[in-house]
Amino acid sequence: MDVTQPALNTYNFQPATSCGVAQANGMRVRGHNLCWHTQFPSWLQPYASSSTTTPADMATLLQNHITTEVTHFAGKVFAWDVVNEAFTDTTPSVLGDSIWYDQPGIGPSGTGYIEQRSVGRTQPIPTRCCFITTTASKGRAPSSTPF
Repeated sequence: MDVTQPALNTYNFQPATSCGVAQANGMRVRGHNLCWHTQFPSWLQPYASSSTTTPADMATLLQNHITTEVTHFAGKVFAWDVVNEAFTDTTPSVLGDSIWYDQPGIGPSGTGYIEQRSVGRTQPIPTRCCFITTTASKGRAPSSTPF
């Protein structure tokens, strides 16, 4: 998001040249990633922290970002890491702090950003493979879980 969406409602796909290189060489591209707990553009934290930003605003912003990016790369990306590192390193069943989970968050329980974006309840992601990725924790290797 920090590279492809440098400003609110502004997208820049120029740095994403790997799709053309991969296609020219008969390779497939796995997109990484659509939502990350800490990697986001500098404008997003002030936006999320604004007293006027609501969970609905955050949900719309994330959905628009995902829809725009997935639509742009349709036919070029065979799989997406949709949500990256949402869980804590110490307790992999607990969601970690992020602008998507904490206030304003998305969804009544704070997990809505995973539920709504990963499962694609509002708009399915048109690709064959979608994943939730995690970092290594408690001596385990990083994992990638399809859904």
